Amino acid sequence: MDLLLALQRNGAVREVRLSARARTALTFTIDALASRLLHADTEQHEYEPGFTPEEDGVLVLKIELPEPLWRCRQTLPNDVEAVTEKTLTDEPPVGLVAVDTGRAPRFVFQAVDSRNFLRQSRALFFNPRGFDVDDRVGLVIADRIDAVHKGGQLHFRSEFTVRRFLDMGPHFRGATDEDLRTFFVGKTFAVDDWKGLESAASDVVRRKLHQVLASGSKFEPSRVHAVAQRVGVQVEVRGGRIVVPTTRKALADFVRIVHDDFLESMFEGKRVYLTTSKKSVSRPPPARARKQP
Repeated sequence: MDLLLALQRNGAVREVRLSARARTALTFTIDALASRLLHADTEQHEYEPGFTPEEDGVLVLKIELPEPLWRCRQTLPNDVEAVTEKTLTDEPPVGLVAVDTGRAPRFVFQAVDSRNFLRQSRALFFNPRGFDVDDRVGLVIADRIDAVHKGGQLHFRSEFTVRRFLDMGPHFRGATDEDLRTFFVGKTFAVDDWKGLESAASDVVRRKLHQVLASGSKFEPSRVHAVAQRVGVQVEVRGGRIVVPTTRKALADFVRIVHDDFLESMFEGKRVYLTTSKKSVSRPPPARARKQP
């Protein structure tokens, strides 16, 4: 590890200056934790919205790092300020990044929250005469790595965690208000209160609808209604169209239907599951053309 950087909430970076002893110890720790995330048996999955890998797997996404961070890939720029006791207290970082600089740089990320901070007079340190408090502030390195960026690709397990320290907006888009109108205007759906719909659409709902829009899926009211009955979700049909709910919970339940979040068991066809993580493993076989009589 050549550099340790603190990621600020506004996207800026600061240097965490280390003593020689601390650098040596921390390099060993970071390398061991990174190896645990990306060991030889790690199953790597191309990032797919809505999929969370199992414990021995990671998601892989081709991504460019933010410029304030990427410019540190070979050496520390002169204008990068150091973390001080004041900035650590007043502007605590949201993440730590260990950087191996050079032609093939590696960035190792760890999310930071209040559990990572040692506050003045809050931490007890051993002393033969009795545990004592310390009047300094400090950082605690957690026993995990949340993401590794190398070769232009980000390896991570949790999209939610990564979004705490990196701006992933361009990659994890949600449907805009205009997208909502594009999707729900037509012969399939009816909306009584557009403002209510926009207000009820959470970030999760908007991201699901963006994925549905991107897939180009088409829906028939009768099919949507049949699926709703199958999974126990109440929907209203009026004039042959599905009425879109405009309360937060009802809309979330409804979007689970069009997002195809309900799956049937391959062994027990009568059993239906709600899944919050799915990955396409195969495409359905093409329909066979009917023979002409």
